[in-house]
Amino acid sequence: MRILKNLRLVCCAVMLCMATYMWAEKQPEAYRLYDNKGKAITYDQLVSALSKVDVVFVGEIHNCVITHWLELKLLESLYKANESI
Repeated sequence: MRILKNLRLVCCAVMLCMATYMWAEKQPEAYRLYDNKGKAITYDQLVSALSKVDVVFVGEIHNCVITHWLELKLLESLYKANESI
């Protein structure tokens, strides 16, 4: 009986921890974007700014899957913005 009581207590503690984590991390972020002044910007703002220039350089962490994915999405978005490139 005591084991069941302790087990219930542990389960409640685990559920509380999970709920707290989920509340704190409602939408996990794989990346954050900033302009040249350090102000946070949205992806659409980045694409809008980049679509106005002739050349785009992207710095990366070489073996980072997220960086490579973001580069692909940027290329796709820039192509949609100007299909003549």
